[in-house]
Amino acid sequence: MGVASNDATAWARAQRGNGSAFGELFDRHQGRVIRVALRMGFSIHDSEDLAAIAFAELWRKRGAVQLVDGSVYPWLASTVVNLARNLGRSRARHARLLRRLPPPPQHDAEDAAIASLEARERREVIRDALAALSESDREIIRQVVLDEVDLASVGAALGISHGAAKVRLHRARRRLAEAMEAISR
Repeated sequence: MGVASNDATAWARAQRGNGSAFGELFDRHQGRVIRVALRMGFSIHDSEDLAAIAFAELWRKRGAVQLVDGSVYPWLASTVVNLARNLGRSRARHARLLRRLPPPPQHDAEDAAIASLEARERREVIRDALAALSESDREIIRQVVLDEVDLASVGAALGISHGAAKVRLHRARRRLAEAMEAISR
């Protein structure tokens, strides 16, 4: 009966917001509450987390929680059991979801390195091919292909007709393709 009367006194003070009194209850029951979760098969870390959540709930609901036989332990123990069951159900749902997902593609570091090297080589070929073009051809390619400016606007900016801009774009694309082909040989 000594623990129960100590709980009643400390609980009455904790209900009024006394943190030290709540700390006494925490120190008194923490180990027992952790052992409840351990007995349910949870790791020490999970058990400590579950106990911490139970104590946080006890503090949050301190105005409504009633002592059982003069002790907060029964309320804490049943709260930990409920929290542990919820955690177990959550983990089971997560595991079922993972089993339903398709397996991730199998790429190893060598595949990634090869893909990166190939992409770098393609960029270098394109850069070299663009460098082989005249300044005006590069400008048309840049504006129409890369910047997505309409051909009529590019022609007007260059002071040429839409038809002339179309011919120059066609020629610039052909020269670019030829340069890329020559470089990649």
